Amino acid sequence: MAFNKDLKRKSPMTDDYGTSLEEAFKNNMEGTTAHYQAILFMYKQLHDAVIKKHAQELEVARIQGKLELFHLTLQHVCIERREREVRVGTCSLHRLVQVE
Repeated sequence: MAFNKDLKRKSPMTDDYGTSLEEAFKNNMEGTTAHYQAILFMYKQLHDAVIKKHAQELEVARIQGKLELFHLTLQHVCIERREREVRVGTCSLHRLVQVE
């Protein structure tokens, strides 16, 4: 069924597709090319966004790894300090016991 806009035009088929088969083919080819170029552009944008997100996730993972390593190192240092304090404390207690 034709729309009112089509009925008001003199020759809707000629306006849309042209007067010859070659012109109609060319018009449709241009429309199809523009359509697929738009789809390709959207996919490129999506691909770029995924790459950026992946790079950000790698950066976050790298920073988390550094934090975990720092946390483990800090725990190790604290344990060594406690052991050193216990050794120093026990040695001083032994000295006190031996002196008395």
